[in-house]
Amino acid sequence: MIRARTYYVWDPLQRLFHWCLAISFILSVFVSGHQHPHLHRWVGCVTVLLILFRLVYGAAGPHYARFSQLLRGTKETLTYIRGLRHGRATRYLGHSPLSGLFALLMLAGMAVLSLSGWLLGAPGENGSAALLVFHRSIAVSMIALVLFHVCAVLWASLWRRENLALAMLTGRKRQPERGDVL
Repeated sequence: MIRARTYYVWDPLQRLFHWCLAISFILSVFVSGHQHPHLHRWVGCVTVLLILFRLVYGAAGPHYARFSQLLRGTKETLTYIRGLRHGRATRYLGHSPLSGLFALLMLAGMAVLSLSGWLLGAPGENGSAALLVFHRSIAVSMIALVLFHVCAVLWASLWRRENLALAMLTGRKRQPERGDVL
């Protein structure tokens, strides 16, 4: 039976948040605010609600959803990086120290992107050119971060021989082994 060899990590709300945020980002990139301003704003509002949910869930959600699982100490992070460089980094069932930092960076980037978009539509703002440039710059940065995230997931899946994209669909990862961090 497959469940006997797997371990439940990502709960349904966490997975739903992840995929909804991914979809909202993709929609906001392909549904330009210039061509479809109402739809672009609507997707931005959904993104803000998703981020607000994640802030609450990161503080009060289950073990692997908590921000304490994303933020590791400097020493643990540096040890993990050294292990990566030598091909023997510790396996984490939740986020590794680097993937946790990266998840927080992407969440912060999405928050800044959404806030700057909201400010562009605020009464009296009239679409300030500087704010528009800032919003677009953050959008381009987020595209780069998302592409890096996808590549990192593919690389980690191959390196660990574990389908991480499937784990984000099913919530289950390979059973912990000796030395793994729960």
